[in-house]
Amino acid sequence: MKDFTLKKREYILFSNQNVRDTKYYYPVTLVDLSQAISWGFEVENYCNQIVTCELIGGSINASSGVGTLGTNASATVAAGAVAPIATNIWLPFLGVRISYAISPTSGYIKITGWVQEKVQ
Repeated sequence: MKDFTLKKREYILFSNQNVRDTKYYYPVTLVDLSQAISWGFEVENYCNQIVTCELIGGSINASSGVGTLGTNASATVAAGAVAPIATNIWLPFLGVRISYAISPTSGYIKITGWVQEKVQ
């Protein structure tokens, strides 16, 4: 007999962020994976350029205390596209750093993280 339920938690990493340059942008929060059994991200790139999304992570919930996780932990999302980023990489806190090779002139980006947790 099942003695737990599953709970889905959502995190807004970027909320309709207007990007008009090519520098790196870090999320406003990281996804807490301490109780997670599965997790992922959804990238909504409504800018008019391709975005590079790199997973970042660390042991604290602070964008300044994280590192990138390598080329196997990155994805590109086309202009005007919505795409998931699913991974089995685990760190206590995980997020997405974004950058554009060509400065967008219109649009915005939104990134949502989700976690599925067991609840007793």
